[in-house]
Amino acid sequence: MSTLKSDELKERLINLVRERRSLWDPSERNYKDAKISERLWREISMYIGEPPIVCAKTWKYLRDCYVAKKRKPPSGSAGGKPKNSSLMEAMRFIEDKIKPR
Repeated sequence: MSTLKSDELKERLINLVRERRSLWDPSERNYKDAKISERLWREISMYIGEPPIVCAKTWKYLRDCYVAKKRKPPSGSAGGKPKNSSLMEAMRFIEDKIKPR
């Protein structure tokens, strides 16, 4: 199964997910409601033009990358701006929802 390729589509996906708190905010009442999640992913897929499963998988990949980059401290001179800093910036809305391990 593939994920979205272009950063533009990924950024659009991030913005669409941000508008739908039930997909990313555990304190949201409908966070664990599978039917609502399915409906929201179908809605997002209509805007993106990809199947809901591709949108959901891409979101999970982006979220996992964001969490990993936030947990890993920058090292040496390579510790500058991340490769996809615009995507990282767009993901900041989940910052408060990341639980430390």
